[in-house]
Amino acid sequence: MTCLPRAVDLDRTVIEAVPIKTSSDWWTGLVRDRDHETGDIRLRLERLVQDQSGVKIPHVWRVRPDYWELERDAVAMLESQGGIDDTADLPISDRYDLREYVPIRTDEVRRVVVVRMDKPSSGECIRLYHFDAQNGSVRQKFTTGQPWSELVDVADRRLGQ
Repeated sequence: MTCLPRAVDLDRTVIEAVPIKTSSDWWTGLVRDRDHETGDIRLRLERLVQDQSGVKIPHVWRVRPDYWELERDAVAMLESQGGIDDTADLPISDRYDLREYVPIRTDEVRRVVVVRMDKPSSGECIRLYHFDAQNGSVRQKFTTGQPWSELVDVADRRLGQ
């Protein structure tokens, strides 16, 4: 399989792509890239899918040094201790059965949470969400899934944690 992060047209330069889990049409891993518009070097968890229409990124999570520890710890907390049952105020599609969540942070720009949900096609999952604080639209999402611990290890090493 070709390196899917390099095949996606995202107006970026891929510096490094570390695959964690791949199949014939999916790629999950850590990508370090340079955004062409801002020049920023970013570290991102990405899950890409390749189909007849090309390569898409249905799941992406920006690993920011200032927030990564809070985010990964919130996932661990939801897995081990559970979270808040009242999910009514989360702007997530009704097609998902939301079970519980842990708030991570809210400010004037973003609201970040981790949610345990049931997806109609594949059952229970845990997903990180970054919503726009003004209109509730989804800015980023990433389903943790089976390779989560490996992704955390690689992200921690890249951040020097």
